[in-house]
Amino acid sequence: MSRCWLRFRAVSAALCAALTVLSAPALARQSTQDDPRPSFTAEIGLGQMVKMGAWCPVRVQITGGSAPADGVVRVEIGRGMATDMTVEAPFGATPKKTTFVDVCVPIVEDSSWRADERWMRIALVDRSGKTLRAARYSEDGRNDSIRFFSKFVNGDGHLMVYVGRSTLRIASQTWSMGYERFKGLSQITVTGALASSLPTKAMAFEGVDTLVIVQSEFASLDTVQQRAIADWVSMGGRLMFVADSASPDLSWLDGGAPVRVERDRVSGRPRLSLTESGARRGWSVATIRAPDFAEEVTSTEPLILESPQSVPPDASSDRGIDAMAYGISGLGWVMILADDPGDIYPWGEKASVWREALEPMIDTKKLAPDDEYAWFSTSRRVASMNAIVNAVADGMGLDSRFPVLLFAAILTVLAVLVGPMDRIVLRRLRLSGLAWLSALVWIGLVGVIAYLGPNFLRTSSSVQSRVTVTDINAIDGVASRSGVLSFFAGRSGVRTIEGAAPDSWWRSASATRSDWDARPVGALSVNAVQSVGSTPGGVYMGVWTLNAMTDECRVAPEYSGRLVASGGSAVSLELEGVPSDAEQVMVIWGKRVYAATHAGESRWTLGSRNESLAQTYGVTRTELDEWGRRSRRYYGSVSDAAFMLPGADRRGEALTRAAASEDVALVYLTLPSAESDVAFHLSREPEASRRIATRLVRMLIPVEAEGGS
Repeated sequence: MSRCWLRFRAVSAALCAALTVLSAPALARQSTQDDPRPSFTAEIGLGQMVKMGAWCPVRVQITGGSAPADGVVRVEIGRGMATDMTVEAPFGATPKKTTFVDVCVPIVEDSSWRADERWMRIALVDRSGKTLRAARYSEDGRNDSIRFFSKFVNGDGHLMVYVGRSTLRIASQTWSMGYERFKGLSQITVTGALASSLPTKAMAFEGVDTLVIVQSEFASLDTVQQRAIADWVSMGGRLMFVADSASPDLSWLDGGAPVRVERDRVSGRPRLSLTESGARRGWSVATIRAPDFAEEVTSTEPLILESPQSVPPDASSDRGIDAMAYGISGLGWVMILADDPGDIYPWGEKASVWREALEPMIDTKKLAPDDEYAWFSTSRRVASMNAIVNAVADGMGLDSRFPVLLFAAILTVLAVLVGPMDRIVLRRLRLSGLAWLSALVWIGLVGVIAYLGPNFLRTSSSVQSRVTVTDINAIDGVASRSGVLSFFAGRSGVRTIEGAAPDSWWRSASATRSDWDARPVGALSVNAVQSVGSTPGGVYMGVWTLNAMTDECRVAPEYSGRLVASGGSAVSLELEGVPSDAEQVMVIWGKRVYAATHAGESRWTLGSRNESLAQTYGVTRTELDEWGRRSRRYYGSVSDAAFMLPGADRRGEALTRAAASEDVALVYLTLPSAESDVAFHLSREPEASRRIATRLVRMLIPVEAEGGS
C-alpha cells in the first residue's frame, strides 16, 4: 500500500512539474498583459564616445501597459558612483500603444564608454516619483533595452533641434512626412529641463545645423546662456526665432535688432519691418504664403491633441504678409517669425506652413534621397579630404640617391643562397620536375621586394600643407578661421601636431577608403587616405605616415572694407589691411561678379562684369570651385577645405545668401601664405619640412553711396 502511495505521489509530482513548464509561457504572457507599467527601449547616439560640448541624442520608444500612465523619462549619465548630468522629459503612455520621446543630453566632458566606468541610466518615473521601469547601459554590463543608433545623422546630414512649446511640436510629425525620403534629416525636441545647457561652441561642429527657439523660452534663460546661443549663431549656426510678443528683444544679435514688430492695419496681425541696422546688413522681409489647398492631417501620434480634419483654405490674403524676415547675423543665418506660423492659418494647414517656413533653413537639396544618401555624403567627404592630402603627396617623391647597386647586390646574394638549397630540397623530395615552379615563385617574390623596397626605405623630407578659410563679416566685426593641416612625415610613425593656438578647436579629419578615387602615390596605387596615423592604400605597413587635422576658432578680423557706388554702374572698392600682392580679389554684388586689381593704397579697381561667373555663382560649392581654379595657388579644390569643415560650409552659405542683396557685397581673397599659417611643427620630426600654404578669405562688406560714411 505504501509503495503504491509513493508511486502515486511521484506520478502526481511529475504531472505537476510538466504542467508548470507547459503553462509558464501562458502565465508569463498573462502577467505581461496584466502589467499596468509601460515598457520601453532606447537608442542613444554619438557612437562609442561621449563628446564634450555635444548633445547626445536619446530616443525612447515607450509601449503602454494595461493601464494609462504618465510621468517623466529620466536620463542620467554618470561615472562610477557619481551622476554627472540628469535630463527629464514628460511622457504619456496609452495601453497597448507605442509612442516616442526624444531628448538631448548635454555632455560636459570627453569620455569613452570603455573607460572610467561610464554609464547611462534611463527610467520611467510616474508623477509620484515612483520608478516604473529602468535600464542601465555600460560597457561591462550592457542592457538589451538600450542600444546605439544603427543609423544616426552626423556631419553629413541635417539635425534640427527645437526648443519651447509651439505648433511645430504638433505639426512636426506630419511635416516631416514630406521628408521621409531624406535619410539625413533628423528632428529632436528639447524640453524645458535642457534650457540650462543650450548650445555650446562644439554644437556647431557636432552636426546640429538648425535651432528653432520660441521667444519666451529664450527670455527665460540667463545672460550666460543667451550669450552661448548668440556665439553659436555668430560662428555659423542657423537660427529660427519665433516671436510670441509685440516687442521681442533682439539686441543680443550681432549688429543689433534687424527688425521691429508692428501691427497690420487691416488684419491687426503682427508683421515685421526692417530697422536701419537690418537694411544696412541686407536683411529682407517676406510673406508666408497660404498653401493652394488645405492638407488633411492624419496621425496617431499622441502629441497631436486636436482631431484630424480637413479645413478649407482661408480666402484672406493679408494674414501672412511680412510675417518673416531673414538675414545674416555675424556669420550665421537667422530667420525671425512675427508669430507662430501655425497660428497664422487654420490648424489643418500647420504642416504646410511650417514646411514652407523651415525649408530655406534645411537645404533639402543637399540631402540625397534613400539609397543615394550614404554613398553621396561619404564619397564627397572622402574626395574632399583626398584632394587636399594628395596635393601634398604630389610634391613629394622618393630620394633618387637610393643605392640601386646595393639593392641589386642584396638580391644577388639572396639568389645565390637560396638556389643551392632549393635544388637540394627538390632532389630529396623527388620533385625535380617542379623546379620551374620554384623558380617562378622566387622570381615573383624578388619582383615584389624590388617593387616595394624603395617605398619602405623612403628618406625624403616631410611635406606639410596648410589650407585656411577665414570668414569675415566686416559689418558686424566678426571673423572665424577654419583650416586643414595635413602632412606626410619623412619617416614612419605617428606624429602629433604642436604649436596650435590655445583657443583653437582641433580634431582629426576622418577620411576613409574610396575605391573609385585611385591615384598613384610614389610606387603604390593608393585608393584613398585612411584615418589619422594610418597608412594609405591596401598595404598596411609604414610606407607613408599621414596625419590630417582640422581646426576652427574665432579670430579678430584682419581686414575690412566697403564698396562705394558713385551712381549708375560705377563702383570702387576700398579694402583695409589687404596686401597689395594679393593673388586674387573677386567681388560678388547682387548677381554681378567682378575681378579687382590694386590701384594704390587701399583702393582697388573693379574690372568688367563677368556674365559667365554671374550665372555660376549661387551654389556655394560651385562658387568655391570656380574661385579655386582661378587661383595660382591651387592645391586641390578650394571648396575641399570648406566641405570638410561643416562650420565653414554653413558660414559660406550664409555669406552667399547675404550677398544676394544689393546692400552688401562679398569679397573673395586669395592671399600669399604667412608664417603664422604654417607655424605648426611635428613632434619627433627633426628634419625640416617643406611647407606649402593657401590662405583664402571670404569677407562681407557694406555698400555705401559716394560721400556716405
